[in-house]
Amino acid sequence: MSKIPVLYSYWRSSCSWRVRIDFLKINPFGKVPAFVHNDVIFVESLAILEYLEENFSDRSPLLPKDSTERAKVRAIIIADIQPIQNIGVLKYINDNFDGQEVSKIWAKRWIESGFQKLEKMLHMTAGSYCFGDSITLADVCLVPQVYNAQRFGVNLENFPTIKRINEALLTVPAIMKSHPDRQPDAQLNL
Repeated sequence: MSKIPVLYSYWRSSCSWRVRIDFLKINPFGKVPAFVHNDVIFVESLAILEYLEENFSDRSPLLPKDSTERAKVRAIIIADIQPIQNIGVLKYINDNFDGQEVSKIWAKRWIESGFQKLEKMLHMTAGSYCFGDSITLADVCLVPQVYNAQRFGVNLENFPTIKRINEALLTVPAIMKSHPDRQPDAQLNL
């Protein structure tokens, strides 16, 4: 394996229908993302982000130095939204409970519930971004959550702080470049 970090990804964080045999050698779960650095394979987005933060934070740290503030940023990240509406859960609902419409209702319900809690939390922590005026790991995680919320028809007008922060983040060049719709294999309107 190469000493150069390699990120294997798919714009919607599931490549189960397009996994190559070689990829399964890297990650037996067949899920993306997978990140290879110094011959070590990392899976799961948050674990990869934490590893990058701990090993390459000299440029633009995404977590505060203070442990209390780091815990607050991590609490924003795990605001009870993503696990309930991840693609594996939605696929199960879709396959076992009357199709795609039920999974959309499920996702929308749990995203809205999570956003209600997150909106309250952000009232206590937000500045320009989720935690003050610097981009943190919470912001990196917020953009894909808002993207999914929009996909499932969540009205962002009900969440003005989330909407404002997301709009600010979408003007940041690195975030614009990494947006799901801008990935080479993006399939719009899915």
